[in-house]
Amino acid sequence: WPYLEQARLLAERAWEAFGPHRASRGLPLPAAEVEEGATPTGESALAEALWRLGGLLAEERYREWARELLEARALWLARHPHALPGFLLSRRLLEEGSELILPLPSALAGEALRLYLPLTQVVLGPEEALPSLKGKAAGKGYLCLRGACRRPVEDVEGLLGELGLVYGGGCSSDFSHD
Repeated sequence: WPYLEQARLLAERAWEAFGPHRASRGLPLPAAEVEEGATPTGESALAEALWRLGGLLAEERYREWARELLEARALWLARHPHALPGFLLSRRLLEEGSELILPLPSALAGEALRLYLPLTQVVLGPEEALPSLKGKAAGKGYLCLRGACRRPVEDVEGLLGELGLVYGGGCSSDFSHD
């Protein structure tokens, strides 16, 4: 899949250019610019993108890189968390995020896509499309936490129950954005 190789290449080049080991160069922001507004900083956007790519490709190194970006801003996050919402989201993804793996064809995909799942990377496709889909049975849903997938579910009730582990007390289609 050529797009996967391009995503890997882009992530690796971004890491080489803007990772914390290049702190003296930093991202193309003014030196005093630490606050995020409606637009996240390049570093927090990169941290979230690395977290999501790690889930798609089933490669922990991308999540480690995201963690390193957050650690480089740990002091700012501790002192001024309200000023860095993009970093707060990335930190929450690293601590509480999940992947919902849905090999296609799947009757669960429609329901899953209707739900608001901000802490979940939804992965859809045929088994051969992505590394995270390999070895997963079509038609079943797999909730994965920190790289470990739980037992598969086959129905919407089971799917909502699994998502309740991430979103607390159960998840229902009431959270959908219809």
